[in-house]
Amino acid sequence: MVYGLDVERLAYTIGYASELFKLLSDPTRLLIFMYLAKRGEATVKEIAEALGRPENLISYHISAVRRLGIVGFRKVGRNVYYKLVDDRLRKLLQLTLELVESKVEPTVRPRKPKFELSKSLSNLKL
Repeated sequence: MVYGLDVERLAYTIGYASELFKLLSDPTRLLIFMYLAKRGEATVKEIAEALGRPENLISYHISAVRRLGIVGFRKVGRNVYYKLVDDRLRKLLQLTLELVESKVEPTVRPRKPKFELSKSLSNLKL
């Protein structure tokens, strides 16, 4: 047993964690998660407007994260509202931002998003 898990369960957990971190490595997805963490739930249109990104791009990213089960949805008429299904993801985002902000001098040059953040996110706090 390693970390209290048998080897087979640990292999599964590491694989899942790896997929989760891959999803979180995209700046647009991070912004979607941050927006949902702040807002609670939102439609693709609302997210796209807030992020200043096309709806089809937001829809693509949400479908990518839904397969891991970290974003859920509910339908109301024609609208589909998306939300984070686990509050620990919000905490992970918050911890990540705190970790990055605590670095006095970064050792790695972070990649810059290929787009400008919209004004609606400039005051976003988790």
